[in-house]
This record gives sequence, structure tokens and C-alpha cells, in this order.
Amino acid sequence: MHLNFFGQNINIEWLKLRSRYPKIGLDNFVIMPNHIHGIIILMNGRENPAPTLGRIIAYFKYQTTKQYNLLEVGSSHPCKHYQKLWQRNYYEHVIRDERELIHIQKYITDNPKNWEKDELLQ
Repeated sequence: MHLNFFGQNINIEWLKLRSRYPKIGLDNFVIMPNHIHGIIILMNGRENPAPTLGRIIAYFKYQTTKQYNLLEVGSSHPCKHYQKLWQRNYYEHVIRDERELIHIQKYITDNPKNWEKDELLQ
């Protein structure tokens, strides 16, 4: 995938999550034309627990939407006609073991190669 300006901003905001929330880890991540995939590791401790996944995602969506809305989009820009940057909800899955982690990491890494087969393109 070759990221446009909006994709680059999304990537920057993803990477900034680690400094905003020191109790998380960021693993595989990919930006697709109509969605993203990413693994967030919550490192909970008794005295200073990690934020909830919902809070992290809400912050990420807020920051990326704020950046998107601040851009001066010219009338010829292909993204000018987008109504909304993110869908209301998100899909989450708890990764329970190393085998599942490796499988999901591979899925994320291979996702751009499988873009031509995406059901939303049909």
C-alpha cells in the first residue's frame, strides 16, 4: 500500500499512541484503503493498569479525525467527498496464545497482498 497524506497522518497517530499510553505495546499494523488492522498489547499492572481498549481506540479515532478535519482539502482532492472517517464501532479480538498471535500477525502482514480479493471491492 502506498499511503496518501491521510494514511500518513493515520500512521503517525498510531505510533503516537505508545507515548500517550505508556502501558500499551503496539504490534503489527497495516493501513488499507477502507480499514486498518492493528494489534494493541495491554500491559496491566496492579498499581497502574493500562487504559481500556475502548479508550485507546476512541482517542485514536478522535486524533485522526481531528487531523483529517484540519486539513484544507482542495475541490479536486479525491478525499473531499468522504462524509465520515471512521465507522461508529470497531472489531476486537482477544489473542489468547502464541499460535494465535503468529496467525494474526501473518494475516495483518499479508492483508495488502490480498486486497484484490476484498469482498467490499466486488
